[in-house]
Amino acid sequence: MDFIDDEESDGDDDRDIIEHERKRKQQAAAIKAAPQGSSIFYSYNEEMNEWHGVFGDGEDYAYALSKENGEVLFNDPPSETHLKDVFEPGVLAEKMLTHADDILRLKDVPERMQMRPGIKTDRKLTDLEIELEAYWVTTALNDNLRRIDRPSFDSMHIQSVLKFMSQELLEVPFIDLHCKDYFTRVHGHRLTRLLSREDLWFIYDEDFKFRSFLERKEAIGALVDRMHIRDEYLNYSLLRAERLDELTDISDYINLRYSKKVDEANTSLLRRPGSAGAFDLQEREHLSTFISTLGMTTREFGINLSEGKKKFFPKNDKSFPEQAAGAYVRTGIASPQQVISMAVGMMTQEVAVDPLVRRAIRTKYETAGCVTVIPTEKGVSTIDELHPYYPFKRLTQKNVREFRDGQFLQILQAQSEGLLKVEIKIPDNDRYIQSISDYYLSNGQGDKTRQWNALRTKILSSALKKHIFVVVERGMIEKLRVQAEEWVGSKCQAALEERMNIAPFMVPGTAESEEVLPRVVAISHGPGSVKDAIQVVYVDDKGRFIEHKKLDNLRDRTSQEELLDLLERRHPDVVVVGGFSVATRRLLEQTESVVREHRDSNGDQVSVIMTNDEVAKLYQSSKRGVEDHPKAYEITRYCISLARTIQSPINEYAATGVDLIGIRLHPLQEFVGADRLRELLDRALVNVINDVGVDINEVVSSPYKALMLPYICGLGTRKAQHLIRIIERDPVTRGVDKRSDMVNRKMLTWNIFMNCCSFLRVHTERGGDILDQTRIHFQDYNLARKMAADALEIDEVGLQEYDEESQHVEELMRDDNAERLNELLLDDYAHQLQKMQQKPKRMTLEHIKAELQHPFRDHRTQFVPATPDQIFTMLTGETDQTLREGFIVPALVTKVREKNAMCRLDCGIDGILSIQNISDSRIGSVKDHVSEGQTLQVKILQLEKARFFADLTCKESELRQGDAHLRALPLDRTFDQFEEDRFKDPADPNDNKGGFVHRKIHHPLFKNITSEAAIKYLSTRNRGELVIRPSNRGADHLIITVKIADDIYKHYDVLEINKRDDISLGKVLQIDDSTYIDLDDLLVSHIEAILSRCHDLMSSPKYRENEYELSPSKFLSAQGPIQAQLRRPDCHFG
Repeated sequence: MDFIDDEESDGDDDRDIIEHERKRKQQAAAIKAAPQGSSIFYSYNEEMNEWHGVFGDGEDYAYALSKENGEVLFNDPPSETHLKDVFEPGVLAEKMLTHADDILRLKDVPERMQMRPGIKTDRKLTDLEIELEAYWVTTALNDNLRRIDRPSFDSMHIQSVLKFMSQELLEVPFIDLHCKDYFTRVHGHRLTRLLSREDLWFIYDEDFKFRSFLERKEAIGALVDRMHIRDEYLNYSLLRAERLDELTDISDYINLRYSKKVDEANTSLLRRPGSAGAFDLQEREHLSTFISTLGMTTREFGINLSEGKKKFFPKNDKSFPEQAAGAYVRTGIASPQQVISMAVGMMTQEVAVDPLVRRAIRTKYETAGCVTVIPTEKGVSTIDELHPYYPFKRLTQKNVREFRDGQFLQILQAQSEGLLKVEIKIPDNDRYIQSISDYYLSNGQGDKTRQWNALRTKILSSALKKHIFVVVERGMIEKLRVQAEEWVGSKCQAALEERMNIAPFMVPGTAESEEVLPRVVAISHGPGSVKDAIQVVYVDDKGRFIEHKKLDNLRDRTSQEELLDLLERRHPDVVVVGGFSVATRRLLEQTESVVREHRDSNGDQVSVIMTNDEVAKLYQSSKRGVEDHPKAYEITRYCISLARTIQSPINEYAATGVDLIGIRLHPLQEFVGADRLRELLDRALVNVINDVGVDINEVVSSPYKALMLPYICGLGTRKAQHLIRIIERDPVTRGVDKRSDMVNRKMLTWNIFMNCCSFLRVHTERGGDILDQTRIHFQDYNLARKMAADALEIDEVGLQEYDEESQHVEELMRDDNAERLNELLLDDYAHQLQKMQQKPKRMTLEHIKAELQHPFRDHRTQFVPATPDQIFTMLTGETDQTLREGFIVPALVTKVREKNAMCRLDCGIDGILSIQNISDSRIGSVKDHVSEGQTLQVKILQLEKARFFADLTCKESELRQGDAHLRALPLDRTFDQFEEDRFKDPADPNDNKGGFVHRKIHHPLFKNITSEAAIKYLSTRNRGELVIRPSNRGADHLIITVKIADDIYKHYDVLEINKRDDISLGKVLQIDDSTYIDLDDLLVSHIEAILSRCHDLMSSPKYRENEYELSPSKFLSAQGPIQAQLRRPDCHFG
C-alpha cells in the first residue's frame, strides 16, 4: 500500500523531509515488487500511482497539514492513506475505484453476472434447485416464446443450460458456442438446434428472477422460523409458492395473522405499502366460534376455488345471525350488530389475503382477463383519427394474451397523460363473482340460511372487489407493462445488432479473408448553410486521425485543388460524405466530381459513398469526443467517427458505450426504462463482438480497440481494464504469446479464462499455438489435434516427430489440407466420445472442423453503402410513414414561371407545380395564380427520393378527398367502432380532416385541432367561448370556431396577409371585407360584436327553445359567407 507520512520538522533542518521522501520511495518500490494479479490491493495501488502521476501525491502541500509550531511530530504514527481519503466518492465511483469495484474486478465470477442486483451472485445452485428452476424456466419459455412451428421446450435441455449458468457460472456466448450438444437433437446426419441464442438470454433473465424468488422465499422461511410461527397452512403455502407474487401473498398473510410478531421482529422483509392491515388478535380469538359459523375457513374456500369443485361446505347454524351474535356481546362490543360487523370485517381480511384464493383468481385473470380502454373527456377531443393513440382509443375486452407487442406501453402512456382510462376485468364480472360465491355459500334453504348467506356474500364481495381484484389487476397491469417493455427492448437490441453486424468496407483488391482496414477521407459541412465550412479529415488504416483540412467551398477551384492534393498524398481507399440536411446532396455531387478527377489522373479506385451516421452525430458533442479531440470542431469530430464507422462499425458502436441509448432504434423506445434498455443494448454488443472475436494483442496496443474487450464473454469494464494493465506490466512481451499464458501467468482466474479464452484471438510472431487463432476452446485442443492427425493419417508414432503439440494442425491448415477433414466420420467420433467421456460432442466436432477449415471466419454482413432511400431519410428525417405519394403537405413557392412553379417542402426537398396541376380549369399562365413566397397546400403526385424531388399538385379536386386515409394507423382488432361512431359529430363541411397545417401561433386561444375536435372542446363550455385553429386552406388561413349556443357553432375563415414565412402569423388579418392588425383586435372588433348581437337576439321574449320555425343560423347567414353548424335543431324563434 502507499503511505503518506504527514510528519514535518518545525525547524530549519531538512533531514526529516529527506527521510520522509526516502521512505515513500521505498514503499513505492515495494509495491512494484509485490506479486501482482492475485491481490485485491493491486488495482488500488496501480490506480493510486496513476492518480499521483496526474495530480501529484500531495507532498507539495504537506506544510498546510502540519501541526502548530511547538507540537511534537516525531512520535505521531504514520497514517495509511486510501483513495477514499483523497477523492470524493463520486469520483471514485466514476473511475471504478471503490472497494465494491475491486470485488467485481477480482472475483472469479463473470462481471455481468455480478452486476445483477439483489442476489448472491456467486451462489452455485444445487441439483435440486436446478431441477426446480428448470420447471420454472420451461414454463416461462413455453408461455412466452412458443411459436406455431416450434415444439414445446424440454426441461431436460433447459436443465443442462441452467447447470452451465448456475453451477459453472458460464455466460451465454460460451454456452451458445460450446454447449450446443446439450440442446441439439441428432437424427442420423441431421442436427436440429432446439434453443436459439435469444432463448438462452431469456433463460439467463429467468435465472435472475428465479434466484431472486429463491432467496426471498428462503428469507421468509427463515424469518418465520425465527418468529416461532407454527402454521401448517403457511408452511404449505410457502412450500407450494412458485412465483414472486405468491411470496407477496404470503407476506400479506403473515402481516395480517402475525402482525405483533412481525412488529417485534422489526423486519422490512414483510412490510409492503398497501398490504392489508392487521386485526386485533384477542378480538379474533373472542369471536372465533361465531366466525366459524359465518362460513368455512379461508383455506377450505381456497381449496374449493383452486380445484374447481366444492369439497368443503359451510356450517348451517340453527339460529339467526343476530341471535347467534348476542352470545358474544361484552364490554366494548355493545350489540349483536357490532359483533356481526366485526366478524364480517375480520373474515373479509382473511379471505383477501389468503394465498390459495389469490392464486386461483390470479390464474383466472391470466387466462380470461380482458383489457377495456375508454377515452376521458380530454381524450375524446384530443385523440382524432390521425392521433397515434387512435388505434386503441376504444378497446372492448381485449384478452390479456393478445398483447404481444409494445401497444400496452402506449396505453399506459395515454393514461398518464389523462387521455385514456384502462381497466382489466373478467368478462361478465358479476357472473364470475357469482360462480366464485357458489364455492363459499351454503346450499341450504330457509330464512336462516338466506341471512347467513347474505353475510357470506357481503364478506366475499368486499374481499374480492375492494382487495383481491385490486391487487390482481394491479399485478396484471405490471405484468403486461413488463412484457411490452421486453418486446420493445428486444426489437431495439435486434435493430442495433443488425446495424453493428457489418464487416468493414472492403479495400479493392483484397480477399474476403484478409483483415485490411481501409484508409478513409471523411467530408462534411454539417447543416450545409452558406456560413458552414467544409471539414475534411483523413483517418489511416489503424483508425488514427492523421490530418484535417478546412475548405470554404468545393465549387471554388482552390478548394478543389486542396482536396486533390490530400487525395494524392494519402491515397484513401474510400471517401465518405456526411451531413444533416438536403444540402449534403450537393456536397456529395461536388465531392464525386473531384474524386473522379483524381481517379482519372492517378488511377486509384476510390469510392465516394454515404453511410449511417447516427453514431457520428452522437460522438461529435459527446464527452468522449471532446476528451479525444478537445481542440477539434464538432463537425471534425463527426467526420472522424464517420470514417471509423466505415472501418469498423462494431468498434465504433462499442466505443459509444452508454450513449447508445441516444440512438433511435424503435418508435416506442422512449417507454423502456433506461437501465433495462442499456442492458439490452449491451447484450447486442456482447452478441456481435463475441461472434467476431477480439485479438488480445491488438487490444493491448490500441486503446480504441480496447473498448470492445469489456463485451467479451466473462469480462466486463473492470475485468477488461485489469487484464490490460497486467499484460502491459510485463516489461518483456507486453503481450500474450499463448492463450494458456492468461491463466498460467495469473492474468485471469480460471472460471473467467474458461468463459473468454475462445473469443480472444492470440496472433503472435513468438511461437504461439496455431489453435489460439481459432474459436476452438482450450479444453478441446486435444480433440482438435486428434482430428487433424486422423485427417492427415498420422499415428501416435508420427506425432512424436513434431516438435510442438499443434505443429501438425498448422500443417493441416497451412497446406490447404483442411478439406481432408470432410472425410472424417464425425458420427463415429461422437459415439466413441460419448462412451468414453459421457458427454455429447457431435456439435463440438462440427465446430472444430469448421474452425480448422476457416479459422475465425467473419460471418458479418458485407459492407454496403447507404441506399437512396436510406440517404433520403438521413438527410430529410422523413420515412414512408411521414412522407409519401398521396400526402398533402405545405409547400413554399420559391420561383414562378409561365408554365410551372418551383416549391420547397418543409423537409428541404424541391418540387414542381406544372401548369396542368394548378387548377381544375384551364389557365393561361401560372403567374396569374401563384406568387413567390406563397405557401400552398399541395399533394405529392410522385416522389423521387434519389433526386430529392417531388411532382406536386394543388388542384382542388386532388385536395378535396384529403390524405387521412393514407396517414391513418390500422385499428386494433378489438377497436369498438360502433361506440366511436356513436360519439362522433357530423363533420364540418369546411374541414378536410388531416389536411390542415400544424401551426405555431402564440395565443392562449389557439389549438392545433380539427373542426370536430374544436366542437368537442367547446361542447362543455359556455356560450360565446371560442377556439382558434388551423385551416385546411393553407398556412395563410386560420379558422375561428365560436360556440353561439348549445350545439350551435360558427366557423370564421381568416386570411393572413403580409406573412414573413409559412409559420409566423400574418401582419394583416382579413375576415370578410374587414382587416385587423392582430388576433386580439379581430376578436374584440369583429367576433365580439357579432356575439353581442346574437345575445341581444336570443334575449328577446320571442326567442323559444325546441321549436324550429326560425333558427339562429338564419340570422348568422346574414353576416357573410360563413358556415354555422347546428348539432341538432332544438332552438328557434317564435
